[in-house]
Amino acid sequence: MRSVEVPIGLRRLCLERLGDLVQIPRTKEGKRDGKTLARFARDTETANGYALQLLEALAGFQAEPEDAHAARVELSNDALEALSDSAQWLEQRKAENWT
Repeated sequence: MRSVEVPIGLRRLCLERLGDLVQIPRTKEGKRDGKTLARFARDTETANGYALQLLEALAGFQAEPEDAHAARVELSNDALEALSDSAQWLEQRKAENWT
């Protein structure tokens, strides 16, 4: 068995995105009404989901030597998908005036 990990450049991007996702979601106006608190809770759960996807890609896994290349490609694709999905979500939040 061989350890399979995402390439170092992709690993760096995943770690940077994790930093973006762990920031407390809040409005720029600092509202504290019920609707805003519900959105805060929902966004926190969504951010945790994206963080989990990134952490799973960063964890890597074990594969047979003959399958290592295909496993690395699959792992990289999973990481790229998680990066893309989380980037779209972060951009949507930014457009809605959330920090």
